Formats: sequence, structure tokens, C-alpha cells
Amino acid sequence: MKKFLGLDFGLQKIGVAIGDDQIKIAFARPPILDAQDAITSVTRLCDQEEIDELVIGLPQSTDGSASEQTVIAQTFIAQLETGHRPVRTIDERFSTQGIQRQQEHRNLERGQEDSLVAQALLQSFFDSI
Repeated sequence: MKKFLGLDFGLQKIGVAIGDDQIKIAFARPPILDAQDAITSVTRLCDQEEIDELVIGLPQSTDGSASEQTVIAQTFIAQLETGHRPVRTIDERFSTQGIQRQQEHRNLERGQEDSLVAQALLQSFFDSI
């Protein structure tokens, strides 16, 4: 069994979800609310949860081209790839808007929406394997 950590990367906060390749169900976890030291926080979480692989949403423009946020996310991904865990990316276009529509009548705590996006991204990954 492999455990996966799904991330919705942001400059201020990072959504987090966890799942494995046997059950193939993603579960939202508390977000990382201070992205200043994101690499350390993600690495620590991977160690605590015994994560085998990471799945990170890659932001792109609606036409699929790279944006400024894409470049920032790719830098973050490159830093994580220096660790000992494989990193996969998944297209995250429209994922936040979908979660916002689903959750529009709920009062979510800071970062909770980001973890729901991470959950949706990781679930999409599981659905594709």
C-alpha cells in the first residue's frame, strides 16, 4: 500500500489531503496556514504520516498555458523533488471554483477550502489510476 499526500499549493496557505492506493479515497486534513516554511512543514507531515508520494495541483491559465502562479508552484515542486519522495502534478484548473460552488452556503475556517481542493485533486488522481 502506498500513502499519498495531496497539496493545493498557495503562497499564504496550503491545502492538505491524505489517502492511499488501496482504498482510493482522499480525506481532507488541516491546512498548512503559514506557507513561509512550506517545505519544512510538508516534509515533517510526510514523515509523520509515512507518505510515499506527493500529488500537487499545478495551476495554469484557463487555456492551459503557464502563468506566474505556475512558475511559483513549479519552484515549490522542484524543492520538494529534492527529497526522497516522488512528486506528481495534476491540473488544478477550475478546482477551487468547483469547491467554492459546493461549499457556498457553509462558513469554512481559514484554509479549510484549500484542504477541500487538495482532497478533490487527490481524489481525481485516485480516480485516474
